[in-house]
Amino acid sequence: MLGPVFLTRFKQALGVSNGDLSIFLTRPISLTLLSLTVGSILIYA
Repeated sequence: MLGPVFLTRFKQALGVSNGDLSIFLTRPISLTLLSLTVGSILIYA
């Protein structure tokens, strides 16, 4: 359900950052969401 929306926003973010993936680690909200995702995967895996 979120696949197309996620892909569009992901491409948009990469375009703004000129293809640099570190944008997902340097922004506080992105880092928080990424940490929560990884943490939940580790807890429930």
